[in-house]
Amino acid sequence: QAWELSTGDESIVVAVLDEGVMIEHPDLKNNMWVNEKETAGDGRDNDGNGYVDDYYGVDIVAGRGNGMDDHGHGTHVAGVIAAVNNLQGTVGVSFDLFLKYDVHIQAELFSPMSVKAGMSSGYFTQDAIAKAILYAYENGADVINMSFGGTASSIAVQDALAKAYTRCVLVASAGNEGAPNEG
Repeated sequence: QAWELSTGDESIVVAVLDEGVMIEHPDLKNNMWVNEKETAGDGRDNDGNGYVDDYYGVDIVAGRGNGMDDHGHGTHVAGVIAAVNNLQGTVGVSFDLFLKYDVHIQAELFSPMSVKAGMSSGYFTQDAIAKAILYAYENGADVINMSFGGTASSIAVQDALAKAYTRCVLVASAGNEGAPNEG
């Protein structure tokens, strides 16, 4: 019933802090966030944020633009958020809506921002998490999705979260490994 009212809002940017996102995935490629201050593929840091060619997001781990998913989880999470209804694969909670009678309506979509903060092993450092949160915040994310677990905590991450919380909705996984998330 909710999809009859809305299937998203293309102005909403959801940063996916994970192990990257496959930006050419057929269910996602037309929805991906684009850093319009950056020129794709020119080998320069056009927007002066410290990352070269971060046109489709960033790889915090490698310190460069366009973090491609080398684990699969980030693409899965981005798909849950914004996979289009192309009659293949899956459909996200925000999608292009096909109505009966084969009338296609371009629905508004959420735009996932790829922020690679995790290594291919699934390990996230506190430093990378803090930098990823700040990157998402500084590049206009409205929502920051952090679908990873762990019990480590650092002042850098706490400070980054406090800053992002002033303008972003923060979404974090809970209950990983059967542990309560009370923080």
